[in-house]
Amino acid sequence: MDYRAALLKGLKVSPSLQKRQRPTPKINLQQMWSSLISQNPPADEWRPNLPPDIMVLIMQRIGWYDVLMNVKLVCKYWYVLSKDPSIWRVIEIRKDVSATKLREDMRILTYEEYVSQVPLARRAMLDYCKYHEYEAEVYRKVEKALHEMVMHVIDLSCGQLHDLCFQKFGSDNLLKYIYQRSRQLTRLRLQECMVCCYNYESLDYDRYITLKGMIQMLRNLPLLEELELSYTRIFGKGVQIVGRCCPHLKKFILNQRTYGYTRNPKCDKQALAIANSMPGLRHLQLFGNRMTISGLMAILDNCQQLEYLDLRQCKNLGKVLKEAEFETKLRQQIKHVRFLKDSTEDYEFDSDEGISDGYIGSDCSSELD
Repeated sequence: MDYRAALLKGLKVSPSLQKRQRPTPKINLQQMWSSLISQNPPADEWRPNLPPDIMVLIMQRIGWYDVLMNVKLVCKYWYVLSKDPSIWRVIEIRKDVSATKLREDMRILTYEEYVSQVPLARRAMLDYCKYHEYEAEVYRKVEKALHEMVMHVIDLSCGQLHDLCFQKFGSDNLLKYIYQRSRQLTRLRLQECMVCCYNYESLDYDRYITLKGMIQMLRNLPLLEELELSYTRIFGKGVQIVGRCCPHLKKFILNQRTYGYTRNPKCDKQALAIANSMPGLRHLQLFGNRMTISGLMAILDNCQQLEYLDLRQCKNLGKVLKEAEFETKLRQQIKHVRFLKDSTEDYEFDSDEGISDGYIGSDCSSELD
């Protein structure tokens, strides 16, 4: 019996797009796995000669998706170990990778494969619009299944989750599910997530992280010390609210792309918000920020405990940072400083200036400000 087919039973795309699709039922992964194991239990004949603590360390490095979908079904020994909460203390959800693997495991046909199965007499009806309709349906099903899987992973952590990363993924409902069960979270990273001031309650499925949802989560994480908001749409007032919600914040990362400085090329609102609401920071990364010398001086005056400051590609600081006197003063106050044109080889994202912010960029002209 194919465990992937059993796990994802009922999620295959309907062969017909002419009729309105019924809502996809909620996926109860725990019941599916329990049923699967009872019908086809993992083999117990093979067991590696490794102690449990070593196996747990190995599983931590494999990644959440493969442990959930593959490793736990190798044998009963691994199945039991996969429930160890220590495996799920660090979770990185990168949608591009996870959604691609899930689509393959769900065995969803590509549009070309779907068309090849349609009778010749009906193929003429499949125009360009049908392609987008098909892909939108597939996207909704994969997204919904991925959300259910992440919720199951949060349950497996048993409240011991310490480090969480979302990349191009997440929703308000999912954030609420997490902070209600993971109050020990100390590190949160939101990368290329659509955080905005609107609430998409009118949509049939919650697929967005709103500023309201993120702030509500931060208010319920009393131990949070590290926060990253990379290529995420958040403005000056939003940054100030974040600082007030996280009084113990020691590390803050706010990365932006430097392309598209034509609108509001100079903006100190984010820098001033950091200076006013995050005085206890020790590590601050502002890659590609649009602040001027006024914003930088406010940070230096108010964040006296700073030990690391990243100012790479902050173009509006170019003339100031070239002054030897100011550079010397900056180095005396802060141990580690990354200047405007320092190397970006260790930067996690593509630092190409030709990439546009799009809808996830940062702009000072917002109704929030």
